[in-house]
Amino acid sequence: MSSINGVQVGVPGTSVTDEALLAWTAPEVLAGDSPPSFASDIYAFGILMTELDTYQLPFDDYDFDDEVALTTAVVDGGLRPTLRDDCQVWYRNLVGRCVDADPLNRPTAAYLVTTLQTLLDDALPALY
Repeated sequence: MSSINGVQVGVPGTSVTDEALLAWTAPEVLAGDSPPSFASDIYAFGILMTELDTYQLPFDDYDFDDEVALTTAVVDGGLRPTLRDDCQVWYRNLVGRCVDADPLNRPTAAYLVTTLQTLLDDALPALY
């Protein structure tokens, strides 16, 4: 079990409901235009990346009355979770590509693996 800034992982009784999963669901899936796909998985990964940057759940800095308001803001308004002001440019750009409104503009999983591995390889010598 782990907890960072109030976000708990692996704590019994704190599982999320289907309603809470909307935050990680791609706009085209929310709109009913497309079933879940590899591209919608990449969108969810991009949302996960915002959590890693902010240590907050997605859209935690917004106050929605219900899931319909969140869905409308994401699908019709293009709302995406925020990143920290000091977030690295490369990270911000990668998140932006992952959560692009057009699923055809999102990177593939293979691209993400290659990109992240290259960044890690470049960073490792500086750590030692």
